[in-house]
Amino acid sequence: MNKYTKKQLLIGGVILLVVINLAALGTFLYQNYQEKQSSTEYLSKKQEYRRHAPDSMKYPRAGDHFGRFLKNKLNFDEEQFNEFNKLRAKTKEKQFNLHKKIKEHRSEMMEELASDSPDEEKLHEINDSITTMQSDLNKILFNYFQKVREISNPDQRETFNQMIKEMHKHKYKQPMHRRNSGRNRK
Repeated sequence: MNKYTKKQLLIGGVILLVVINLAALGTFLYQNYQEKQSSTEYLSKKQEYRRHAPDSMKYPRAGDHFGRFLKNKLNFDEEQFNEFNKLRAKTKEKQFNLHKKIKEHRSEMMEELASDSPDEEKLHEINDSITTMQSDLNKILFNYFQKVREISNPDQRETFNQMIKEMHKHKYKQPMHRRNSGRNRK
């Protein structure tokens, strides 16, 4: 091969590499732009939903993994899933209100305990009140599970019952320090 042909091949190779790099860079920039557009569109739809959603549904848990999991596991149709979401929103609101009251009572208890002369009778009253509210939380949960069963067909009920048994087994297999690890996250 003569010098002229080698030079042409080398220049052609460099040009080809530049074109490939420009194409890759263009693809990268285009995908990045598309991703920004879709995330902006998603956020605007989410904000629009929150503006028009009922108060109890405005700030659902991030991703609502449990709801989707349950829908898929039980094979809920859209009507069942809508009913489930309404039920869940009402239940969450009741639970939230009770948790708030329990927290207030615990604060009151701690203040009483921190006083110079704590009133033992008052502490017992506060404790009894907290115990009653804890029982009410359990009743809310039991009613919730019962209503989920009611909106389910017989096959779905069987699957749901198995899920509850598994959740119960799983909870007591965890070490004590991990059981409540997700409760206080914000």
